[in-house]
Amino acid sequence: MSLLKIYLMFLAIINQCWKVQLFNRLDAVTYLINYGFLQSKHHPNDPQVTFALRKFQEYNKLRQTGVLDRKTLEIMNSPRCGMKDVDKYQQNKSSSYTQGNLFTNTKHTQTNHFKLTNTDNIFWYYVSNATIPSYLDEDLVYKALEYAFNRWSSITNVRFKNGAMHGKPDIYIGFYAGNHSDPSPFDGVGGKVAHAANLDLSYRKIGFIHFDLAEHWLINQTSEYYFEVPKHDNKPGSGVDFVYTAIHEVGHVLGLNHVPNRIKSVMNTVLPTPVLGDYRLFDYDVLQIQASYGKCQPKKFDSIFSINDQTYIIVGPFVYLFDSIKHTVDRKRPWPRLTKEIFGMDLIREGFSFEGFLYLFQKTKYNVLQTQNTIPMKKILQYNTPAWYSMITFSIDAAFTHIDGYTYLFQQSFVYRWNSTGPPYDRLPNGKVADGWPKKISAVFPGLPNSIDTAFRWPLDGRTYFFKGPHFYIWDPVSNKADGLYSIAQWRNVCDVFVCRKHSNPFCINSDS
Repeated sequence: MSLLKIYLMFLAIINQCWKVQLFNRLDAVTYLINYGFLQSKHHPNDPQVTFALRKFQEYNKLRQTGVLDRKTLEIMNSPRCGMKDVDKYQQNKSSSYTQGNLFTNTKHTQTNHFKLTNTDNIFWYYVSNATIPSYLDEDLVYKALEYAFNRWSSITNVRFKNGAMHGKPDIYIGFYAGNHSDPSPFDGVGGKVAHAANLDLSYRKIGFIHFDLAEHWLINQTSEYYFEVPKHDNKPGSGVDFVYTAIHEVGHVLGLNHVPNRIKSVMNTVLPTPVLGDYRLFDYDVLQIQASYGKCQPKKFDSIFSINDQTYIIVGPFVYLFDSIKHTVDRKRPWPRLTKEIFGMDLIREGFSFEGFLYLFQKTKYNVLQTQNTIPMKKILQYNTPAWYSMITFSIDAAFTHIDGYTYLFQQSFVYRWNSTGPPYDRLPNGKVADGWPKKISAVFPGLPNSIDTAFRWPLDGRTYFFKGPHFYIWDPVSNKADGLYSIAQWRNVCDVFVCRKHSNPFCINSDS
């Protein structure tokens, strides 16, 4: 190896070491104070600083050396949220710590400092358009923020609306640099990238989310509603994941604290380079936010049906894939998704499957889809019609195909039985309403109310489920009666979620629309 190559390698090593040494023990004291590990300023070699470093190392799953080693410096130099990791309550509680575990409660129970007076749990947010960086599309920022808010709305009983003209918004959002309108200044590229203040409605305390204007923010939208993690190396100057940061900061607005990095959570201090490719929340996040706001429960299901042994639940503009084994929404990938994305249409009022085809009803038309196709499903037919053949009106409340092979359709207090003849893809019903029908629902399905919202037969157990408002009934074919009432909250993590447009007084769609 030539002397020149050896010299260049030596310079590279020195350069890397110099980058690390830029963060010295004096800087570490300031860092430890800023984020709650040290209560007051001490000499860098004071034993209290060593003790605080050990607490910081434990918090971040590092060896508790009390030394400012390379791995400790890497964490301290990483992009992170500007909120404290350890508050005064935690410091006082752990003041007797010597060699033991600082965080003895592995569940790390959150402490909420606010009382809710908003019984609807609907919060309005305002975005300061003038502060959005010029390189970011304004509409894209709004969509990304809505997506971040809805990550939480999709697992707990809280909803958000864009409300520029809504009197006094609950949450203010903007991009700022250096010293701005709060006591926590930003520090340029890298380091502190965002911070937030939690809501406290009982004391009229407004929440906010501030993003560091000095950062280069990255947003990767892959469909009308869906976002994925942008490709970046998570180093200062290379860009910061805006959606992930926003999800984290919304957690603070809702009252969640930072979580030690030994626990998988979106509320970890340091912004990671996500490897999952999406923005799902972890089980820990679900438990913590539901402890504050409860489990979500929509006012009703618009439709529920099973195709290819998969169960889909539609609430407003969204569809959820339900995990029949775990009895909760499938969390292998982010749900809900827009019905338009999965089925190619909005505002689905009812759906049912029949012999390999899916029939989806809208207000004045119905659509036939091939269920053998992968997502998104392929629409093969669409019909505009004033009424479903031989029925009084087109407005169908509920429909399902029974174990007896007949399709039953519900309108108000009546139920129709359809006799199908010919190939199902020919308008399904190449047939007619059976002779002697319609009949009163109470005569055919005793115990069921009128005006059913939706119904389906679940392949998992072969039973038929009927839904109305926040309740459902299970049909028992042996006793020939309905068993109920059950709460639809038992279909876990199916929520009301808003989709709003950007501007003031936005057009918002959810199951109430």
